[in-house]
Amino acid sequence: MKQNRIVAATVLLLSGMSFNAMAQSPNIQKELRLVNPTNGSGFVGLKAAPGTATYTLTFPTAAPTANQVLTVSNISGGSVSLTWNSPDATGWSLTGNAGTSSSSFLGTLDAQPLVFKTDNNTRMTIGATGSISMNSLAGATGTASLTTNEGVIIADGNGLLSKSSYSSMVAAGLLASTGGVTVGGPLTINGLFSATNGGTISGTLNLSGNSPLQLNGSAGNAGEILQSNGTGAAPTWSNAYVKGRGLVSVSGNESIQVTATIDTDDAINVTLEGTGADMPIPSYYVARTPGTGFTIYFSAPFTGSCNWSIINQ
Repeated sequence: MKQNRIVAATVLLLSGMSFNAMAQSPNIQKELRLVNPTNGSGFVGLKAAPGTATYTLTFPTAAPTANQVLTVSNISGGSVSLTWNSPDATGWSLTGNAGTSSSSFLGTLDAQPLVFKTDNNTRMTIGATGSISMNSLAGATGTASLTTNEGVIIADGNGLLSKSSYSSMVAAGLLASTGGVTVGGPLTINGLFSATNGGTISGTLNLSGNSPLQLNGSAGNAGEILQSNGTGAAPTWSNAYVKGRGLVSVSGNESIQVTATIDTDDAINVTLEGTGADMPIPSYYVARTPGTGFTIYFSAPFTGSCNWSIINQ
């Protein structure tokens, strides 16, 4: 009787365990626990959510270095390979990057511009086609290059920068050479024109402004002319110049009238020339009429020619 009771209890125990395991198996969620190896009092549990599809994560075989993160390196069906990676290895760091090469670059892989900002305002844009635009060009004016045909950078009103050769600076071109600067087309200068090493201008020279042409720092006075002072000396403005000249034929006249622009202080020069016949040259005197001309009076009727000139004083 005792043996029967032991057998029955054993069957019930085994049957109960079997039924209990069968009843709980559909609800079991397996969990990976990372336990504190020191005292085992704490752990981090990784458990898949209900209905999660099955996939396999393969961890790297090598240990990571400091500051590396775990990233996905390859996916093949349900197999996912992981690898340790440094955050700066695939991006540009705020403190600089190491291990760069000629294939490293900062830019775009599609037809989109690269925009640079400060204070959340666009400062420079590199367009998809390579054009560069800037909202402003600050700083001091640069010094012109002495390299022949090196070119210059020009910015339009929108900040678009472009390189231009010297030949495009004027209509017919600007060519730098060891002999100075040669301008082969129209040149308009507003202000002071200065050519330290000399200059040759072929074509039209259009000067405008308050003092467009100065000689030794002087713009001259109204009515003055440019006077040469010889080789090696700069020309100067001069008020001594011939305002008018002429030749008048006289036939038995006692006076002749000359019409010319004349001031009260201009010098009048007169030279009498007789004919081939032997005859005395009379004396004469001149009476001016400012603004209209002058009259030459002879002491006796005169036949010949009269050369005259008016010198500005």
